[in-house]
Amino acid sequence: MNNPQIIQTICGALFGLLVFSAFSLMFGRAVWKGDLIFHGGRIRGKLARILGVIGLLGIISGAYLAVSNLVFNTQPPFASIASLLFILFVVVLLGVRFLSIFFWHSE
Repeated sequence: MNNPQIIQTICGALFGLLVFSAFSLMFGRAVWKGDLIFHGGRIRGKLARILGVIGLLGIISGAYLAVSNLVFNTQPPFASIASLLFILFVVVLLGVRFLSIFFWHSE
């Protein structure tokens, strides 16, 4: 690898870590406090906790797939289950984003 590729790899890894941390904090707070705060507002109660659990499982399975495929270059065990959890996570993210279109309000 030459210098530009190394710099791109480092910047990509830092961006991935930042996104991973932001989503982990958002969904972790939903699990811990039952309060899912997103762009359009907030969801409270059991629905927030359920979405938080789905989000955290999806984040963990996505990281598991990325590390095993990109770093170790192997097919991980339970890859199909991890893929399904990650796809469910993406659907939850898109659903929350879709909800923010209808429930957007300025505070």
